[in-house]
Formats: sequence, C-alpha cells, structure tokens
Amino acid sequence: MAESEKRKVSAREILLDMRSGMNDAELKQKHGLSDTSFESVMHKLGAAGLLTKAELQKRAKSAGAPGKSSRGESEPTPAPCPSCNSAVPAGMTECPACGVVLSKVAGRQTQETTLPLIIPMAETTSSNWWVWVVGAVVALGLVGAVMMFWPEDRPRKTPQVATTDAKPTVAQEAEEDAGSVGDTLVESEKEETAASKAPEQPSGAPGEIVELQFSEEGFPLGLSVSQSSALHLFETPSANQGFRKLPPETGVKRYYDQFTIVGQTFPVLTEDSNPPKFYLDANRNGDLTDDPGPFIGEVSGIVPNHYTVQLPYPQEKASAPYKMWLFHSRMGGVHFYPKCHWQGELLLNGKTYKVVLFDGNADGDYSNDPVIIDIDNDGKASEAEKLRPGQSRTIDGIVVKLISVAPSGRWVRFQF
Repeated sequence: MAESEKRKVSAREILLDMRSGMNDAELKQKHGLSDTSFESVMHKLGAAGLLTKAELQKRAKSAGAPGKSSRGESEPTPAPCPSCNSAVPAGMTECPACGVVLSKVAGRQTQETTLPLIIPMAETTSSNWWVWVVGAVVALGLVGAVMMFWPEDRPRKTPQVATTDAKPTVAQEAEEDAGSVGDTLVESEKEETAASKAPEQPSGAPGEIVELQFSEEGFPLGLSVSQSSALHLFETPSANQGFRKLPPETGVKRYYDQFTIVGQTFPVLTEDSNPPKFYLDANRNGDLTDDPGPFIGEVSGIVPNHYTVQLPYPQEKASAPYKMWLFHSRMGGVHFYPKCHWQGELLLNGKTYKVVLFDGNADGDYSNDPVIIDIDNDGKASEAEKLRPGQSRTIDGIVVKLISVAPSGRWVRFQF
C-alpha cells in the first residue's frame, strides 16, 4: 500500500477553538479528525505543556482513566528533559521545550558525574605517594565545585520549528498511522498558553488568600448591573481604529470597531458567520492574527448573543475569561453587560460562607467592585454583606477585613 498522504493541523487553531468553547465533537468535525487522531493530538499538546491544568483535568474527566488511549492501550509515560525538566513524549530525540538533543545532554551529565580519577600506580613510589593522595583530593573537590555551581541558565539550543505560513503546526499522519504526531510547536504558542494560566497570588503581605472559581452565570445573589457601550458595527475600517493585519477573508460580512474594557481600548473585528466570530486584539498591536480567539457566539447572528472572551490583565501578567451579553441598545449602537462572576468559600470557626465577585459596573475590573460575603446564607446580597478594600465585618465573632481584590477576579485577600 502506498504511504498515506500527510496533512497539517494547526496547534494554535485547535487550542483557540478549544478555549472558545468548542467541545470534542465540534473540534473533530472542524479539523477533520477521527477519534484516534484527536486523542493523539490532545496527548501531544498535553505532553508539550500547551494545555492548562484546568484543561488537562477536563480532558482527563472526559477521556476516562489517565494513561489510556482511546483504544484502551497504555500510553508511554513522558520522560523529564535532563536540561529543563519539561515532559518529553516517548520516542522524541529532542526536547520540545528547550530543543536540546537528549542523548548529548545525558552523555554530558554522565561524563560530569563519573569523571574518572586515574592514578598511574606503576609510577608511584614510596617517596611521592602523598603527592597522588593530595592530587586525588583536589581533583574530587574540583569536580564537586563544578557540579555545584554549574549554571542552570546556561545557553541552550534554539528549537528547530517546522512552520506553515508562520503558524505553529502539528504534523499528523493519515488514518492508517494516526498515532504518529510530530511535535512542531513554537515558543510564542507556549507564551500565549502561559498567559492564560492563573496569575500568581501576592506574597509577602499579611492575610489569607481565598481563591475564586469562574462561573458563567450572571447576577449572582440578586446583584444588579450597569450596561456599557461596546460596538457600533462599522462596515469599513478607519485609520484611527488601528487595524494593521486581519485574519484571511472568509467571504462573510465583517464589522470593525474599538472596544473599551479593563481600562484599555482594543481593535475588534466581528464576522457575521454562523455562528458569528469575535476577534479581540488583546495585545493591541493592530495584528488580529496573533491573539487568543476568535471567540464564537452561542447562537447565530452577531447580536443579540453571548460571547466568552479572554481579557488581558497586564498587572497580573495573565488573562482571564469574561462572558458578556451583546445587545442592540435603545440609546444607539451595541451595548453589553457581564453574564459571569467569580465565587469561592471563606472558612471561619468550621463554617463556610459564600464569597462572590460580580462586575456590576461592567468595566471588566473586579477590584473596584464590592466583595460579597453571604453571612446569613440566604442567597441574597445585602449592603451589610458588601466589603471594599479596607472595610471590615464581624462574622461569628471574628473581625474579617478585606485587604485586596485581583482585577481579574481570581482571588481576594482577607485578614482575620
């Protein structure tokens, strides 16, 4: 049988489609993947560190017991890279993270750790035996010093990357050999993935951190919200909108706007496809091809519609999800309000109290909204249960003071 024709699948597009809300069935249909091919691609993305912890956990729950392929066979366990400690899929000769040749690094480390001490005993005499003893001690000391102070950040070989049209790809065999996937992933892809991870929590300050979880539900505890202006749906771009590079044309109607949220203004492109697509220039460089997205609407038609986007939070060096409802406003143009919140639990004297953050002023910044602690556990927010940084409430005899709130909404810090 002739060798099966190989095809290319964009790792970037698979990751972005996954984070835009597509499920496994939609991903397989869009990218033309069989069940076996899809599981193989997911395995490689996970081994290369391109999937977040939450995404890996979600994949593990949907795929069943870890360590098994879709065919029920045991998958080879990735080995750690001897240079950067990243996971290296079985069968690879180079680390996908730092690019070192595994055999060379392993050989070098073996040579460093087993440096032989050769003493020509045939030439040793009773008059100079102590010279050899001193030499042996010095040599062993030098070896130990070299191993102790060998720099961890020594220069590493730049990974060789195979690309198509400057986009990272995963080279996939056809159906007859679907288990073989080439890891050709670029550093920019890893940086983008890292940016979507949870921001680091503050350290060195007093107080207790309460981590919050994202919820795609609006108006928690009966809280109200303000609406904000979003789009005007201009049919042609203008020079002041800042567009420099757009995604390839798909033959559908496009609209060009600027969208202000989280204290910044972003160029935005919407496509009237089915379902519609929402492009956000998150890094504000005018290039809408190097950002997370596009983000897919839940129903047909650009508005009214729900979109869950990734908003950048530079002060936290991370991005976070944000679900919004776009609708035609009687005041003109397209407005939006948030349809999401962050929630967690505060433990005091063995009792738990629900903690909620809601972007009531619809600006994408949770640090200027009150934190609600449902003290009476009635599922409703009262004024007595709202705190802003610096304010305190007495709960079950304990004075609880709110110290700070993450703009992204991922955590709050209390002192008690």
